[in-house]
Amino acid sequence: MIPSVSDVRQWNWSALSEQVISTESVATRLEDARDSIHASTNDLWSAWTGIAADAAADHLDRERKSDTTISYELREIASATGRADEDLAHAARVALDRIAAAERAGFTVGDGGVTAGPDFTGSTRENPTPPRIGA
Repeated sequence: MIPSVSDVRQWNWSALSEQVISTESVATRLEDARDSIHASTNDLWSAWTGIAADAAADHLDRERKSDTTISYELREIASATGRADEDLAHAARVALDRIAAAERAGFTVGDGGVTAGPDFTGSTRENPTPPRIGA
């Protein structure tokens, strides 16, 4: 989907970066919880032995590994979202720059396209060739 001129002008610059921060926060909380559980149960193994203790230790080890995998994936999602945020912000800045250049040249730029504005004389000293929008 190609965004409209209105979409570009109304771009919420912080939406994706907020998601990056939120996703990283979830990963950090998961890591903190994992580490806290590991630290608080570590003392159990010196006083608790037998089949039940071994089963509990194995279960906690599997959970720790699973939590580590999930945390890694969350950080990968945050990283990919951050890259997408940078790419989209760059594209939006380029589009806004081109819209502004067209408007400075006397064109009217809107969702319906680009038209010669009321003050357009056919060319400008600054830019004798009309700017291409979307190129």
